[in-house]
Amino acid sequence: MSRIAELLATAQAAHRAGDFPQAERLCREALQIDADDAGAHYQLGEACQAQRKFQEAAAVLAQAVRLRPDLAAAHNTLGAAWGSLGDLDAAASCFQRAVEIAPNDVAAHFNRALLAAHRNQLTLAAESWQRVVDLQPQSANAVERLAVAYSKLGRFDEAAGWFRRALELQPDSAEATAKLGTLLTRQGRIDEARECYRRALARNPASNVWKLNLISLCPVVFQDHQELTEYRRRLFDELEQFSHTTLGPDFPARATAGSPPSFHLQFQGADERQLREAYARLFRNCFEHERPNGGRGRPRVGLVVTSGHEGLFVRSLGGILNRLDTDRFEVTIFGSDPGLSAVRAAIRNPAVRLTSVANRLPAFVQALHDARLDVLYYWEVATDSVNYFLPFHRLAPVQCTSWGIQVTSGIPAVDYYLSSELVEPDDADAQYTERLVRAKTLLTYQERVAMPTAPKSRGEFGFATAQHLYVCAQQLGKFHPDFDAILAGILRRDADARIVTTEDRFGPAIGTQLRRRFAVTLGDVAERVIFLPFLDSADYLSLLAAADVLLDPLHFGGVNSSYDGFSLNQPIVTLPSRFQRGRYTLACYRKMGLTDCVAADAQQYIDIAVRLGTNAVYREEVVARIRRASPALFEDPAAVLEHERIFGELAATARLSRRFGDG
Repeated sequence: MSRIAELLATAQAAHRAGDFPQAERLCREALQIDADDAGAHYQLGEACQAQRKFQEAAAVLAQAVRLRPDLAAAHNTLGAAWGSLGDLDAAASCFQRAVEIAPNDVAAHFNRALLAAHRNQLTLAAESWQRVVDLQPQSANAVERLAVAYSKLGRFDEAAGWFRRALELQPDSAEATAKLGTLLTRQGRIDEARECYRRALARNPASNVWKLNLISLCPVVFQDHQELTEYRRRLFDELEQFSHTTLGPDFPARATAGSPPSFHLQFQGADERQLREAYARLFRNCFEHERPNGGRGRPRVGLVVTSGHEGLFVRSLGGILNRLDTDRFEVTIFGSDPGLSAVRAAIRNPAVRLTSVANRLPAFVQALHDARLDVLYYWEVATDSVNYFLPFHRLAPVQCTSWGIQVTSGIPAVDYYLSSELVEPDDADAQYTERLVRAKTLLTYQERVAMPTAPKSRGEFGFATAQHLYVCAQQLGKFHPDFDAILAGILRRDADARIVTTEDRFGPAIGTQLRRRFAVTLGDVAERVIFLPFLDSADYLSLLAAADVLLDPLHFGGVNSSYDGFSLNQPIVTLPSRFQRGRYTLACYRKMGLTDCVAADAQQYIDIAVRLGTNAVYREEVVARIRRASPALFEDPAAVLEHERIFGELAATARLSRRFGDG
């Protein structure tokens, strides 16, 4: 054995034993003998990396791959060094090169998957974890990570299968059991999710995160009003009991998707304020109560959109941000890649800055703290754990939210809720913990949706020409038990009626539960409620265009879906509720100056819908009125001006609070 080989063998043994300084010393001695030995550079890089000497590691590993371009392990470790230094593009290139050289290198695929998951590159992460699992099928860790990747991609049945495989390999894994519970919750399989959380807690009784997730489980479909009322009573009781649990400052960062109030609570037709306040009180000891000073110079306005919510953000606010007078404000959008790329493509205003943040609570907190904002606008609150817990941190003197979620946040640190006088009832102030701002118009700049070039006909959806299509292509959670009597009334009045909706995007369980309820509440006409498969955008628009009537659900109606219908000049029948979330279609009609399709009660809803569905002449008259009036809904410059006014007033409030203190 040569002297260099002897030194490197001894260095490798020292590295395995955890004596990284000794490994480094021996590698440097080998390089004194031969400065061009690629193996010595590689092992030295590993020793430096292990000691967190990332710059040195990157330098010597770069030399190793220059000397031996086919040394896959050196590319892999160089990628890790670049990742530690924050150069994620360089890291990704190194991992890619490593797997090209050595397709069966588990470590390189593992690192590539970790980085892709960190960057929210979901397809690449899933492909890489799948390759790791192919190479190491008994690795419970890799199988569980593959399940998480598929879940984030929306491939829920595959994800559930891989979670179960992970539990076969590691039956006592409380973490995998709880993650399966979270996935089953999304699919509406609440009883199975409840059992998963109970099993996870049996293995780790100290987890307050899982305790809260268990309490927060919310069915999507209720069989009747009594079941819904009992659920809400029980939820209040369990939250009150849990409120005596002390949650430390680390809880929000550890919280998972089930920790905020359930997304489905807003569909239940009740005043949400007390419930949202009860949730917020649980976290009263988790946050420091500071009030930051904001910036100097032009007022700084920040908008937060967390991962997975970029599409509706762009659709709802993109037109505003493209036209906002940025001479008056410094505007920054904070979001996570790759979703932020869609925002970049849509926001053409060069003065609007975009800041990429890792989709984790601590990263957002740091980025927003460093930005020294005057006004911080949360597009949605409580659609994920990051955007729920961020406002508690009080990262700007003035914090606001708006109609991205159409209920109050319940969070004391959120100061304002931006809405419209067109949508809010007179007594709406009492429904919000925030101070309600009523704009003079609807706070969006919408463009008409473009129909697909070759839209599907009703025949291609399986319907006959003579059938009357009453389409309600909404989330199935919006089918409140109170809506069933209206659906039954339409079907009984119109023998050719078909109520048409679509399956849930998370899987068939929710549709199955709803059909079970319809069999009882609709009886002999239940078979004329048709569930199409979940549709892509083109088929969804084709279905709206093929409809005779669009139905707005009770208690939580359409918002962007109403703009979709009115883009096609379709009549939408609506019965406004007491709350904003059941009044947006009404607001659109108010803006258009039309009342034909606005019902005062359930019987009038049925009358309007059936007249539109069965009387073609009357329907064409209503469509013609909508066609003439609908331009008022789209590309509304007043919405831009209202944002400028509101942001200006909120920024002035922020600067005054800094100067004179709160009060």
